[in-house]
Amino acid sequence: MSATGRVERFFLPPPADTLKEGYNLLKTSEFWRDFGYSMFRIITGFLLASFIAIPSGILMGRSRKFAALLEPSISFIRFVPMPAVIPLMILWFGSGEWGKVVIICLAVYFQLVLMVADTVAYVPQAYYDIAHSVGATRWQQLTHFTIPAALPEIWDSLRINFGLAWSTLVFAEILGAMSGLGYLIVRSQRYLLTERVFVAVIVIGLLGIVTDKFFTLCYFRWFTWSEQVKKAERENDQA
Repeated sequence: MSATGRVERFFLPPPADTLKEGYNLLKTSEFWRDFGYSMFRIITGFLLASFIAIPSGILMGRSRKFAALLEPSISFIRFVPMPAVIPLMILWFGSGEWGKVVIICLAVYFQLVLMVADTVAYVPQAYYDIAHSVGATRWQQLTHFTIPAALPEIWDSLRINFGLAWSTLVFAEILGAMSGLGYLIVRSQRYLLTERVFVAVIVIGLLGIVTDKFFTLCYFRWFTWSEQVKKAERENDQA
């Protein structure tokens, strides 16, 4: 549409111009600085959230008392849109690097912890029957039966929540940052560089696809006993 002149270039630049701008942008140190800041924030925030959410989610899934203590407050916070509280997070934790990391960590934690808890809670009873029959202790039940049974679904939950981490990062950088891919969008919009806005959006989308494929590849490589992998193998054999 834009290439034919039916739509103003300001609103929708031609694909050729966008590709050219993307090529020029990739050659600048400014872009790679923004890229580096964004990757540091999202990886650090996501890892921090995972290290907290997975153990607490496992405890919630295995202990009704622990779940009753944490689930009401977590469920309440989970339904509060993170973009609505980002200004408050910036006020509390500052607009520096760790402020962004905390925002991503909190956004991922409150979703991931409940997904992990549900996964652990629905581990088939047959696993525990086997554990009792061989005389396994509670710790052995956890490490040799519960966690291996729940690990494929936990990994899939990590994959899903990494997408949430990306959207939270962009909101955080748009609202309160002086660097990053989100800030690149704001800066480009401010100077009416629509091509750069599209380039930044495409880069974020491609990064999301790459990370999602990475999680999927690891899933099929590490969890060969899972039902999803076995189903895919059966479908390949039938094809």
